[in-house]
Amino acid sequence: MLVRLVRTGGIAGLKVRAEVDSEQLPPAQKREMKKLVGEAKLFDQPAKRGGRAMPDQFQYEITIEDGGETHSFVTYDEGASDELLELVDWLTTTSRDQKGGKG
Repeated sequence: MLVRLVRTGGIAGLKVRAEVDSEQLPPAQKREMKKLVGEAKLFDQPAKRGGRAMPDQFQYEITIEDGGETHSFVTYDEGASDELLELVDWLTTTSRDQKGGKG
């Protein structure tokens, strides 16, 4: 399973990229990723959420590849579930850790 994240927006307007491939993770992290992806229901997310972006909130572009299926979607802080935001935090931290703490 491969999950790519691009987070843009916020007060500073910075772009953060994260990519985590479950095949590159130790078993415990691989299980955690599978659990978080399942709870966030990535394959059930609509390609683009309705509504509009609000000033200073984050926009998330997420792509998941798993078992030959690919799904991409865009959402904002306002429309993201707690489970999705938890996955975003985990992806960001795990990706940074895999790069040795580099951005």
